[in-house]
Amino acid sequence: WPCHRCVARFPISFACPVPCAMAVQRDWLEVFPTALIHFLCVELVPVYVIGFYFYNLVVNDGSACFMQVVRREPGFGGRHINHLSDVELQLCVQHAFHSMLVSGQFKIDCKGSQGEAHVDLFDNPFEGNFSDLQALRMAIIGTWFTLAMCGLLVTYSLLCFAREGSWSFRSPAYLLFTWELEQRRTYRVLGFLLAGGIVGMVLHSLMVKSFAKTSMYSVDHVRFLKMQFDLAVVIYSVKLILYPGTPVHHWQHTPISHIRFKRHIVHIFSQSNDKLGAFLLDALWRANHGQMEALKYWLNDPQDAALFLLLANDQQEAEADEKIRFGLCDDFCGNPVSDSDTDEESIKLQKG
Repeated sequence: WPCHRCVARFPISFACPVPCAMAVQRDWLEVFPTALIHFLCVELVPVYVIGFYFYNLVVNDGSACFMQVVRREPGFGGRHINHLSDVELQLCVQHAFHSMLVSGQFKIDCKGSQGEAHVDLFDNPFEGNFSDLQALRMAIIGTWFTLAMCGLLVTYSLLCFAREGSWSFRSPAYLLFTWELEQRRTYRVLGFLLAGGIVGMVLHSLMVKSFAKTSMYSVDHVRFLKMQFDLAVVIYSVKLILYPGTPVHHWQHTPISHIRFKRHIVHIFSQSNDKLGAFLLDALWRANHGQMEALKYWLNDPQDAALFLLLANDQQEAEADEKIRFGLCDDFCGNPVSDSDTDEESIKLQKG
């Protein structure tokens, strides 16, 4: 008697046979909250990447551009920092940018080998004339907005995860939860707001490049290419949030809740649910054409392959019927193709 079937049949643990209960204790992947670990370490990685690269884009590349401004323009304190070397000034400006993004106050305050340097520009990005250092002020506001959207997206995702209550990363419920989360209205609104901040930074980057020809801003080609690489990583991460690569199916996990997918400990940190979904959809397509080996491979108990195929086809039929009923069906809406369907089509073609 497979252990998961025993647990599904006897919800109370002491009602299960002794060998089954012992198997549950040995399978620690079912005991620990592996779904939460996987959700934090894999599914939310695009949000972390956006925040990390966006922050470093402003601090590293922004400080490198602004360092040249400080050197060239006496009004920005050039005469007070002439005694600093390029390395010392770069470190000072980077530290000033870090402090600026935390507190909103921007000032260069550092000690060099030849003396100290103090340059105060503003206490917050809304102080004084906004047109002065406008690009710098917009960088602060844009970074704050982007990091806030990242925080809201992570918070909302974790609240939805806690409400779902699926703690095993092998369970169909966890897989279907991530599919549905990517289609929820609040999630997508936060994602599009996050994308808006990224688009603003792209426009700002292009503006800085155009200023390099006619104004005090100077960006070398290597630095500009690095900025574009960072932006490409951020934009690709936004794409993963808004447009996942796996087709979303609105299945009900209750009929298949006792089934477990084959996922090892290394998959907690390496295999996304979108990737697993792609493998499962391919395995279901093969199984509908009589090739059950792939489906058996991706199930923790290969004996569940026939049952899972039947339940998945039922779920897909129910989803297709619901789309037809509400007029949402498109060219890709329909039931999975079975052997009988292909036989009927071949007979019609022969008759024709």
